[in-house]
Order: sequence, then structure tokens, then C-alpha cells
Amino acid sequence: MTDGLDFNIQGLDAAVRGMKSFSPKLQKRGLAAAARKGANVIRDAARANARAIDDPQTAELIAKNISTQGSRRLSRKISGAAIRVGVMGGADIRKRDEKSGLPGGATQHWRLVEFGTEDTPAQPFLRPAGETNHQNVLEAVATELEKQVTKLELL
Repeated sequence: MTDGLDFNIQGLDAAVRGMKSFSPKLQKRGLAAAARKGANVIRDAARANARAIDDPQTAELIAKNISTQGSRRLSRKISGAAIRVGVMGGADIRKRDEKSGLPGGATQHWRLVEFGTEDTPAQPFLRPAGETNHQNVLEAVATELEKQVTKLELL
């Protein structure tokens, strides 16, 4: 079970048939590229949401630390492609000094902003990015998958 959003894409029968005609290695490469395009849509929306929350008076910018990353273990588990969208540096506030080399600085407080505390209300920026962009993600994945099939057919 994953903590993130899972998408099941339907209506791409021609692209799927095209992908099946290639070797498993090429299939995975094409699927990973398409999944990354979809994840980048969520990443960009999360960055925009975080910019609205980030305090310009501080050196730490959560928006700069939001990134996409492939998940090899989960990809193997589901026999497909898995890409994660998250905040670099984790959420362990005790290790604050070790993470200052990140583009947005030490932003381990992101989890406190996203989920809130008993004293401060939540200001979610990551979850809404995934929840409100379903259609854009599906369009990006579909477009990239069709591009990958066309590209692989030319090889």
C-alpha cells in the first residue's frame, strides 16, 4: 500500500498495444518517461502552492525543494513505473544543519506546514496539487506515452 495517489489510465488502447510490441526494457523506459511527465504536473502545482505559503523573509523556500524522484522498489513491486513527488530533505527537524545544502535550504518544517500542529492550522500545498490535477496528469501521461510509442517505433 502506498501513501500517495494512484492513477489508473484507460482509453489508451492503441498506445498500450504499441508498447506491448517492444521489449520489456523499452516498455519500462517509455512508461517511466510518461509517469515522470505526469508527476511533473503535480510537482509544478505543488511548487506554485508552496510559493504562496513560503515566507520571503527567510532563506528557506519549500517550493525550491519540491522534486520528483523515481521509486525503483515500488516500480518493481507493481511491475510498472512509479514516480514520487515530495520535498527534499525529509521531515526530521533534528537534522536541520545537515540539509542546508539543498536548493531551498533546510525545509524540514514542510510537514508541519502541510499537516499543521495543535497550535497552527494546516496549510496544505502538496496534497491539493495531486488532488486537483487529475485531468492534467492523465493528459500529460497520455501524450507522453503516445510520443514514446512513436519514438520507439522509429528505432
